[in-house]
Amino acid sequence: MYQRDYILRMIEQVGAVLVALRERILKRVAQRGQVEEELRQTLQGVGFDLDLARLADPESLERLVAPTGELDTTRGWMVAEALYLQGLECQLSDHAHDARNYFEKALRLYRLFDPRNPIPTGFPEAAERVQELEERLAGLTDIGTVE
Repeated sequence: MYQRDYILRMIEQVGAVLVALRERILKRVAQRGQVEEELRQTLQGVGFDLDLARLADPESLERLVAPTGELDTTRGWMVAEALYLQGLECQLSDHAHDARNYFEKALRLYRLFDPRNPIPTGFPEAAERVQELEERLAGLTDIGTVE
């Protein structure tokens, strides 16, 4: 019981960090290095490596997040949200190619979510993120640098 409560509190705290980071990215007050560092620390908290998420192709990333075919909702959401936020920062910094890469990976992970399963508190539904990502991808022009 105590371990479950602790895990739920940790998920809520990580969720709050990601929500706040999204706001800072959208307001353009977060520096690129800060975004990467915060995302790196967040993913380490759920046992995942940001650099691994960056390097993996979408199919491999899906297998890493759901190795048995069953998605761990919390871990999957955190990885998808981190990739989404990294893509958002790249898009707003005119690095469209990098943004496309992150958005496509995030989109693939968000599509794994079963709408019947609960998601971490404070996050929008996966369907909302899927729609936003599809719109962002449709509006991207691949001009910019590659990381």
